[in-house]
Amino acid sequence: MSSLSIILLLLGGVVIANVFAIKFPRIPQAFYQISIGLGLSLLPLFQHFELKPELFFMMIVAPIIFNEAQNTSRRALAKNILATLSLAIVLVGLTIVVTGFLAHTFLPELSLALAFALAAIVTPTDTVAVSSVTKNLPIPESMMNMLENESLFNDASGIVGLNLALTAFASGTFSINEGLNAFNASFFGGLLIGGFLGLIFVRIRLTLLSWHIEDTAVMIPIEIITPFLIYFISEEFGFSGILAVVAAGLIHGVQKDRLRLSSTKLQFVSSSLWKVLTDALNGFVFVVLGLTLPTVTLDLFKGSGFNSLILFAISLGIYAVMTLMRFLWARFALNMSSIKDNLTFALSGIHGTITLSMAYSLPLITISGAPFPMRNEIIFMAALVILISMIVPTLLLPRLIPKKNELAIPENTSHVRSKMVVYTVEQLNMTTVPSPERQIVIETLYNQQNFLKRPKKNDFYELLEKTQEIEENILRELLSSGQVSEKMVTWYEKFLVTTYQSTRGFSLKNLFMHLKFYLLRLFKKLAIKKGKRALSQVTEDQKSAFKKYYSSTKDEFILMEESGYQAAITYLTSITTVENSMTVTMVRQFLSVRHRRSFSNETELISQNNIFISAFQLEYNFVQLQLEQNLISRETANSLREQISYDEMVYMQNTDSFSS
Repeated sequence: MSSLSIILLLLGGVVIANVFAIKFPRIPQAFYQISIGLGLSLLPLFQHFELKPELFFMMIVAPIIFNEAQNTSRRALAKNILATLSLAIVLVGLTIVVTGFLAHTFLPELSLALAFALAAIVTPTDTVAVSSVTKNLPIPESMMNMLENESLFNDASGIVGLNLALTAFASGTFSINEGLNAFNASFFGGLLIGGFLGLIFVRIRLTLLSWHIEDTAVMIPIEIITPFLIYFISEEFGFSGILAVVAAGLIHGVQKDRLRLSSTKLQFVSSSLWKVLTDALNGFVFVVLGLTLPTVTLDLFKGSGFNSLILFAISLGIYAVMTLMRFLWARFALNMSSIKDNLTFALSGIHGTITLSMAYSLPLITISGAPFPMRNEIIFMAALVILISMIVPTLLLPRLIPKKNELAIPENTSHVRSKMVVYTVEQLNMTTVPSPERQIVIETLYNQQNFLKRPKKNDFYELLEKTQEIEENILRELLSSGQVSEKMVTWYEKFLVTTYQSTRGFSLKNLFMHLKFYLLRLFKKLAIKKGKRALSQVTEDQKSAFKKYYSSTKDEFILMEESGYQAAITYLTSITTVENSMTVTMVRQFLSVRHRRSFSNETELISQNNIFISAFQLEYNFVQLQLEQNLISRETANSLREQISYDEMVYMQNTDSFSS
């Protein structure tokens, strides 16, 4: 039960941090997640919290890397493969050597093998952390692609380097030739076995698709277990599980590219699920970072003779050297001519998930059973490097990178969406005839803006009283013109009073009213059955008279309901403003629900579907017009289009709920 509680609390912490990141986006998301972790560390449940190192890579890192690989641009990777490999292999190797010697020099108690282990841990970069810090900054697309591709492969290089360092630590000796052979076997062996297994899984999925098996309950679990199985098998054979997962992810990405508009539902569910899963796992890692920092720090003070300021200075020095090496590599190896680009690239080498995962993967004990030396110090310094690598670019990159080009009108996504709804409603009013079906569509569109908001109760009830008064006036006009009988008007007035009264919230009166209506409907059904039996015993003239009376009563009810509803809706349309739109929408919804319950048939449902399709097309047209006039950015346009496509899908899957 405690394990379940821990997982639920960690995921809850991720959710809370994400809410803060959305509400206050100026601070990178990872900082909120780390802060939530610090808060959770105060709970007794998380005292001396530790994750099992052997499960950390397979359960956390493997799915994250797999998703990054399958979503990376294969074209950009192929175009810059030499630059990517130089960053992921050569630069990583040089950085491990230089920073390893630096750490050993300034902290002699840290053996050279463990210094190289520390260097291997802090070398890999993390595109998730980069994206979190640079979310609102216009990093050039070519540079962002290079950073993403670099992180895919330098993760594996760092892990291989860590394994070599730990092997050297355990054996006490290190051979360059043996190290290179081990590196090549692990690196390229991982790529080969991952590519082979990836092809097998892709073939299985394609075979199922050729058999017209596209059920998400079959296909999605196969895709989800793929990185776990491939990582496990590769590690069992002694190869790099991370590189195997990278290779498999790239092959799965090629398959996704070829599917294009085939199996679109499957692709949508897959991409949505992977996004949720990897976001949760990345957030999970940063929450764990905040969660374990107090424990690591306390253990450090209890069992270590090292001053935390010394460890901080070494961490800062390691970060400075790594940043300098990235700057020089960008200048002389990647031939970036601009000093600003060199600095941007150097500062964008942000560390995160992989670094922390590797730090926690350090064994708790050595082969002899003794506690692993300086484990807390290494984790502490790795955590400091992560924090420094996030704080420095957060402060410097906004000053280094020019702001995005200003739009003709400053944009706000919510404001643009509101304008889109207004535009669509205006176009529908001009191009379609007034009908209850059109009103359903318009209400749904307005609810896109206002479903999270509520008007003031007094305003709502005042407007309801006004529409009730309008409907009662219509009844008197129909009565005075002789179109309805006084008996029907009296009955319908009671009906109006009852339905309007039901909006006053929960009360015993409303409860008894609903019970009364239920009993009346029950008695009505019984009466109809009894009437049918009695009807078989009456004459044809009596039957004809009964049908005529029933038809007349029904026609009068329809006339009163339709006339009152249209008058109330016309009034609401005439008084709608930006200030009262929420209140008007709520009253419209109340009236339309009552009206739809009175009238419903298949023809109206078809008409409603056609109007909804027209509305979606109008929304797409609005987005394109705004983009062409430079009134919104391409990112906002893509976000709106994505939302419209989601709306379409939800509507098509839940058509009935929009007509009840």
